[in-house]
Amino acid sequence: MKKFLIIALALVLSGVSLAGAHAQGDTIIIDDGDDSVIEGTITDVRFDYVHVEVNGENISVDTDDLGIDNNLEDYFPIGTRVQVIGDLDQHGEMEARKMIKLEAAAAPEVQVITE
Repeated sequence: MKKFLIIALALVLSGVSLAGAHAQGDTIIIDDGDDSVIEGTITDVRFDYVHVEVNGENISVDTDDLGIDNNLEDYFPIGTRVQVIGDLDQHGEMEARKMIKLEAAAAPEVQVITE
């Protein structure tokens, strides 16, 4: 049992170190279970769904289960970067269980050098 736990821990830790190795930008991550994670930019807001652009592809995200239908655009206006967690089907439609507003990337610091 102890040997199994050590092997399991090693596998988990190796996966954690690989997680930061991918390039920055829009990503789609789909695991073997029901939960999928997408990150992208909102391009359209409707009453109970939004369109999120991920790598040039629009994914329709059903937000009905989030309980914010009347105020959806107040929380997530067009142009907002978001991370969505939920069920992604093979047709590019997703049922959101969680939607997180991501902070916009800050402009790099500029240092002025005068001589």
